[in-house]
Amino acid sequence: MDWKDIPRRFFDRRSAPRRTTLPALAFEVDAGFVAGARLDRPSRRIKHIGMRQLPGNTLPAGPPPHQDRLDGIRDALAELASELGGAGGPLGLLLPDGMVRVASLSFETLPNNARESDALIRWRLKDLLPYPPNEARISYEILRNGAGPIEVVAMAARSSVLAEYESVMERLNGQLTLLLPTTAALLPLLPSTTSAELLLHLSGAGLTTVMVAGDRLLLWRHEPVDAVDELPQAATDEMARVLASAQDRLKVEVHRVWLYAGPLSEEAWIERLRETTGVEMNDLPCPPGYAAALPPDEQDLVTPYGMPFAGLIANRGSNP
Repeated sequence: MDWKDIPRRFFDRRSAPRRTTLPALAFEVDAGFVAGARLDRPSRRIKHIGMRQLPGNTLPAGPPPHQDRLDGIRDALAELASELGGAGGPLGLLLPDGMVRVASLSFETLPNNARESDALIRWRLKDLLPYPPNEARISYEILRNGAGPIEVVAMAARSSVLAEYESVMERLNGQLTLLLPTTAALLPLLPSTTSAELLLHLSGAGLTTVMVAGDRLLLWRHEPVDAVDELPQAATDEMARVLASAQDRLKVEVHRVWLYAGPLSEEAWIERLRETTGVEMNDLPCPPGYAAALPPDEQDLVTPYGMPFAGLIANRGSNP
């Protein structure tokens, strides 16, 4: 599933890029680490990749300000940018899924006026937000606008939280042109089929379950966890709920389940997850050639840290 308008729309109108562009340098922030990658836009390859560990509870929690926690993230980003050849040019930032609310919405009609459409979509999102709707920055993409209902994928994040991260990125002396929750960056790696594909993304901040069919988003669920030790049971329970919902409510049968566990998982409990759910799980693959340009000592970082960056490259909705 590719993205075109959502990354571009996640910025204030005044500073929004005119098109979605593959960043030259992209970063992911998670509960235990910051990862970064230098992307070669003409060849669509990962040229360099690196990471920095973060102390526990680094991610901001509750309403801003979070200056003490952001300082650690800012320092890690600056070190990584220098290691990856310096900043400048288009920058991308992938945020923990828990900071962004995602919904698939259906409309009989949408106003042609962008401001009126924004207001209507914001109103539909209000029940999903743990803060007043006027504090949200929204982004959306119209996936279907032909015969039948208009299908829209919408994302919302607290404006003040996004502003904090944008200020952190300002030190890198580049233009931030892409903001996405990490799982959204992974979706272009899924096979483009009309059957239902399920992605389970486990990270230090929780687990996210997404179901897509072609260009349709059928389901997006995020469940935070307090500790990595809770992930195995939470993931087992979540898989049971989602698979049951697919049959009973969505009336679809999941064709394949894809797993991306990131760097904080342990193979023992991933195997336990496979056994307890009784569902065959496929590790989300990195397309051949995307990491071919990496130095040998960075090749081992691709599977635990590089998959979201590979997803950015795979996204056919962005321009090189």
